Amino acid sequence: MIWLLSIPVIVFLTFSEMVHCHKPSTFLGWCGVLFFICLVSSLISLVPLGLAALIGSLPGLVGEKDEEFPLISLKEKDGVAGRFYFLGSGCINDQQYYFWYCRNPDGSIFGGKTVRVPGVEIYECRDMPRRITFKTEYKNKWLGKYLWLIGIDLRNTEWCERFYIPKGSIKEGYNL
Repeated sequence: MIWLLSIPVIVFLTFSEMVHCHKPSTFLGWCGVLFFICLVSSLISLVPLGLAALIGSLPGLVGEKDEEFPLISLKEKDGVAGRFYFLGSGCINDQQYYFWYCRNPDGSIFGGKTVRVPGVEIYECRDMPRRITFKTEYKNKWLGKYLWLIGIDLRNTEWCERFYIPKGSIKEGYNL
């Protein structure tokens, strides 16, 4: 956040220096100077933004258990989506999902889908079937509270879900 406070100062100093040096007298002259001010200010402002992003990416992150829901149903399915553009051109995308239903603490049922990526874990166990979600925490709790003052964390902090299903639910191989 401290680094972001320097951006208005950069814009002001760039504006005052450019107007003082060039002294435009026509409308097009002003347009050219303003365009150049925006370009130079943007380029110079990349330095404090880069420093804030660098500082924000230094602390270590961990995924800590957030919520646990009783799992009612889990199904793997392909999701095919396509789009037609122009004169027979288009694209077809294939995305695989896990569709699930869980029970809330109040007894209601809700469902959703999880994209099938390598980070999603499925365990067979003898315990109750369940779905566990995770949230991002900083390894250093104190740093997590005050990092916003000196840095911007631009990392992707989504954690994959974990499913526990009854033993024998996964059928391996195909018999013809």
